[in-house]
Amino acid sequence: MARWAFGVRRVLSDAVVSRQIHHLVSSRPPPPPPVPLPAAAPPPQPSGLSAGWTTQARSPPPPPPVPEQVLPGSQGSASEAGPAYPGSLRSPEELLDLLRQDGIPRGLQQHWDTVQLLHEQEAFTVAQVAWIFDQCRHAPSLKRMGKRGDENELPLGNRIVQLFTHFVCARIPELTADEMTCFVEALTSQALPMDEFWLFMMAKQIQDTPDRFSPSQIATISRCYADKGLEDDEFFTALSARVARGLQQFPLSELASFLFACAKIRFLDEGLCEKAFPLFEEAQRVVHLDGPSLSAAITAAALLDWLRAEEDHKQSRSTRFT
Repeated sequence: MARWAFGVRRVLSDAVVSRQIHHLVSSRPPPPPPVPLPAAAPPPQPSGLSAGWTTQARSPPPPPPVPEQVLPGSQGSASEAGPAYPGSLRSPEELLDLLRQDGIPRGLQQHWDTVQLLHEQEAFTVAQVAWIFDQCRHAPSLKRMGKRGDENELPLGNRIVQLFTHFVCARIPELTADEMTCFVEALTSQALPMDEFWLFMMAKQIQDTPDRFSPSQIATISRCYADKGLEDDEFFTALSARVARGLQQFPLSELASFLFACAKIRFLDEGLCEKAFPLFEEAQRVVHLDGPSLSAAITAAALLDWLRAEEDHKQSRSTRFT
């Protein structure tokens, strides 16, 4: 049964042991410090220099920090210049500058009316919306921030997704691979609610054009969908075919991530496994893998071996009773 797991586990276990030995050797205590020599008397100072100065030229002091641009009437960050009334900003670029200065959680809360107005005017580009979502995915507080107990108001994370869903979904064929990957990561992050319709629309576009995406993007996209349990055989079949076509382009770390994603949603491509897992038996390549990648490769091999054994068992039972 352990068709792929045995060889992979043996080589990867050797890599782990080798890394532990290397760590022990490299973590030997440092040699004792050398005995300090007696300090020489300082050279005489030329006349006209006060004590503490030396004849060695000193670099000029650093220039004073440039004062932060403060809007009229403000006393701190840009958001404290007053409420951001609709129309107070002339362009999305100014809004993005404020969000960058104040941080996404606080910036969205302070300037939400302006975000809505600019969206209604279709002033944002897709790249600007992608930047906002990329910043949002690093702010888990958005899932609860902005919700008030006495009002039926959604958290900021929900509002930002609802606001831009139609805008982005209408332009999915125009999205670049970077933008598509950015939206996939954001919508499967801990900061924003998962919009299954939006993710479904992007999955179909990715499925139709998988060769546009780099190995890193393929690994990221597959991990995001698998982590959310979004199973789609056609989608993962297209990704798997993309990996098989460009197998030599995939670093082992990204290949391990993709195989682990397949294992998590119980997707088995035996043809890819027959080509991919032997690569993890090359000790010279495996020794450079990090811990998470080693773990992902071993776990993927074991889970996919088990899945293959289950399918073989079902096939043998069906053959027996026919």
